Amino acid sequence: MVRVFRDRRDLVCERLRKIPHVRFTDPHGAFYVLTDISWYLGRSAGGRTVRTSLDMAEFLLDTAHVAVVPGSAFGEFGKNFIRCSYAYSMENLKYATNKIAEFVSSLSR
Repeated sequence: MVRVFRDRRDLVCERLRKIPHVRFTDPHGAFYVLTDISWYLGRSAGGRTVRTSLDMAEFLLDTAHVAVVPGSAFGEFGKNFIRCSYAYSMENLKYATNKIAEFVSSLSR
């Protein structure tokens, strides 16, 4: 299982790195990537504006059908972050990271 989760982590990190303006530190012991989305705050798509990490989580769920946890759930520290779990199948992780990339690329000022 250690190898399986390492492979999942590596896949998610590799794919998130390809998304412009997304930053994170590689996780070394958890099953999620705490992802800084601050560059995308204030941007809009489809008449909706991403103002908070909760907005980002809701928009990803509504438009991309991907569930993430808003960093605001962890207090002030996490307000500009979303938490992306990699405790899923490789197929689901590829789908989710593709959808996240598509969604954030649709955002404009």
